[in-house]
Amino acid sequence: MKALIVDDEQHVRTSIRLLADWSALGIDEVLEAEDGKSALEHVRDHAPDIIVTDIMMPLLNGIELMERVQAQSPRRHKIIVVSGYNDFEWIRHAMRHGGIDYLLKPLDQRQLQEALARAVEYCRADRLADADGRLALEMNELKQLYRDKALSELLVKAGVPVLREQLARAMPDLAHAATGRLAVVRFAAWEHWASPPDGTDPDALASRWLTRLEGLLPAGAVAFRNWGSSMPEIAILVWREGCDMEFLRDALRRYDGPASADGVHIGIGAKTEFPASLHRSYREAVQALARRNLLNARCRFHEIGEAVAEPLRRLSFDRFEENFLTSVQSGKREPVRQAVSEWSAYLREFDELGLQQLQQWLEEYRMVKERWLDSFYDERPGGDLRLLSTALRLHLNPTGELTLTALEGALEMDLLALQEAFIQSRQSRQVNVMQEIARFLQENYWKDIPLKEISERYFLNKEHISRRFKQEFGESITDYTNRLRIDRSKLLLLNPALRIAEIAEMIGYRDEKYFSRVFKKFEKVPPNLYRGAANTQYER
Repeated sequence: MKALIVDDEQHVRTSIRLLADWSALGIDEVLEAEDGKSALEHVRDHAPDIIVTDIMMPLLNGIELMERVQAQSPRRHKIIVVSGYNDFEWIRHAMRHGGIDYLLKPLDQRQLQEALARAVEYCRADRLADADGRLALEMNELKQLYRDKALSELLVKAGVPVLREQLARAMPDLAHAATGRLAVVRFAAWEHWASPPDGTDPDALASRWLTRLEGLLPAGAVAFRNWGSSMPEIAILVWREGCDMEFLRDALRRYDGPASADGVHIGIGAKTEFPASLHRSYREAVQALARRNLLNARCRFHEIGEAVAEPLRRLSFDRFEENFLTSVQSGKREPVRQAVSEWSAYLREFDELGLQQLQQWLEEYRMVKERWLDSFYDERPGGDLRLLSTALRLHLNPTGELTLTALEGALEMDLLALQEAFIQSRQSRQVNVMQEIARFLQENYWKDIPLKEISERYFLNKEHISRRFKQEFGESITDYTNRLRIDRSKLLLLNPALRIAEIAEMIGYRDEKYFSRVFKKFEKVPPNLYRGAANTQYER
């Protein structure tokens, strides 16, 4: 524990410090302040448990100090007043502002020790009360978490007896429930394939709406966080006969502003057997949300009956696939923009676009994109995996309505990224082909291989091969082949048993004189002089 002594006279502060047996009280740190203002700084920086203060002090007197301390943290600090004035008004003010004792100067050691002991006991009692309160709060939170996780399990699998027993212990009202109906609350920006806003905390968002809904729940209903969902999601279970979902419409009306800002949408499942078939009601509620019209976010309440009335028209990807691919392979931005514009015009023909429709289209696009990338590369480089991991997302405004313009822009940027990958793959493939040609020449350097044969072997134009090979290696195919032969001949010249004519024939030259001219071009000396110099060097 910490104690703070406040008095404008140094000898009084020293007396209090010496008179008290601090260690016996469990106080291990004693601070001092010479006026009320510096005392407040100590309170802020060190949070003393006990304050022993004079009343008459400069800058800020003892009563004003007590008022400030009480305003900042009531019950936290135990205050003992030490004064030379035996005045009832001073005593009354001290008690009103949190003082637990009023001692007169000169101080009596026994009275001071007893007052400090009482203050220590009060501090310990407060700590125990705080600990009990925190423990009770933690236990309640733990029970609620346990309940929510048990309920969440019922949403993904058929109810089993053990889950029903667990829920009955946590919620006795559920023990005799025979039927249940489920509602699902989701937030548009956190739907699958959507692009959530930066800086938004999904847990805080769900907690905020859980608190709002809990305040409106009728008897026979419970709202809980669905821990089995990959997105922030609230589930509402109604099990009492005669209790309907109208209170949710009331909630949307009451919180219309926040509901619009957070993109709140509610899906309703059908009544079903509880707990065995609750997962079916959940699935129906999710289906109702998945089929909601993204072109009209004003409708926030989606019931399963409305959802299955008529199947949604499928968005065609096939009719645009060839157009998209051709625009990517064009290497130009304008064809990509035109292809996206045609696709956008097709979307604008729809009066209704369901979330599920667009999710299916985006999944098809992702799969086709992967196939395109496989076709671009013989072996796809790791860096281009980002084109797959960066999935194209739905662009919804805060209310949950589809923003077609933003989606068009995102698709155009994604196709342009694919176009860049295609261009790089072509360039990389050309470099790889030149490397293959170089390896072919290395393996057959002694043969006379005409350019036509290389062209036919690698399915490339002769002029293109000549130009690209020189760009890649800095010399023509003829010079490259001659260099390979000359490098080989330099090794053979070290053997005095081989005549120069034999060496010329071994590396692909039928004419010894032509070999000598080529050798001199590369090495600046004829082969016989090179042999003499090389052998002399090796003999040394």
